[in-house]
Amino acid sequence: MWWLSGLTDSRDTQPVGSSPAGRSVVARGRIEPRDRVRIVHGGERGVLLTVLVKEGDRIRAGDVLAEINTLPVLNARLELEERRLEEIGLQARQVRAPAKVAALASQRAIISQRAAEVSRLQGEFQRASTLFQNRVVSDSLFESRRAQLESAVHALEEARATLNSLSETRGIDAQVAEARVATQEAAVGHARAERDRAVIRAPIDGTILTIAARAGEMLGDDGLLQMADLDHLVVIAEVDESDMPRVAAGQAAKVRSALIAEQVAGRVSRSSNTLFKQKRPTSDIVLGRDAHIAEVEISPEGPLPPLVGSEVVVEIQAAQ
Repeated sequence: MWWLSGLTDSRDTQPVGSSPAGRSVVARGRIEPRDRVRIVHGGERGVLLTVLVKEGDRIRAGDVLAEINTLPVLNARLELEERRLEEIGLQARQVRAPAKVAALASQRAIISQRAAEVSRLQGEFQRASTLFQNRVVSDSLFESRRAQLESAVHALEEARATLNSLSETRGIDAQVAEARVATQEAAVGHARAERDRAVIRAPIDGTILTIAARAGEMLGDDGLLQMADLDHLVVIAEVDESDMPRVAAGQAAKVRSALIAEQVAGRVSRSSNTLFKQKRPTSDIVLGRDAHIAEVEISPEGPLPPLVGSEVVVEIQAAQ
């Protein structure tokens, strides 16, 4: 917290933090971003490879702030997985693709030749069968003609099956190919997620306030940097607990400090439901030196200096 011990205003002799009943509530306050200061840590710990921003830079959400030294290795791994996906995708297309025209024509020619061979051997077998019945040819010659015919028929059936395999895709083959593609897509997604953890990006639009780590240093508990949206500022008034029953959302307020040429009007936008014990003097002798305060947010109706933590005095038009 930031305090102005014993701060008074020349236009109001009432000390800050002491507000008699029936008068406005006067409290210490500080300037804060509406969405507070963000501490950016990144996705993983590691040594910083590069820090791409400096204090005072205005950035957009998603801009790259820094890179971890594991990034080159993770980029290479992602590229390898993407190449594998491309290869598996081509194999899947090959499974689903029709046979080449030349291969189909060649196989049909083989079928034609074997069909002619079967026709010729059928004629020879018929002659041999007639001669065998008339006891003109031996048993061995007759069985030889039978075996030749059966072999030729089998070869013809095999050629026809090969033609079918060239022109058709089995459903199970296509399913296996699609499953391999899906698995590799998941591997690419995992590699990309790992790579993205080594790249630290801005979570919001805003301004870099402080940088806690530089290139070559380990990213620690303090994170990489602090940033805030300085285009949307509010005042956090630290109101004594005795004054809180007279403070409500929508009440008018005035903000003044040495940094503001003219006081800025505003309104109470919200108040905390939690009390904090602050080590500063209090008007209540029973409480001793530890004041109990609640934080009340004031939305200004005019510009505030973009200095996070700058101390101000807040006067709230309290309920009578």
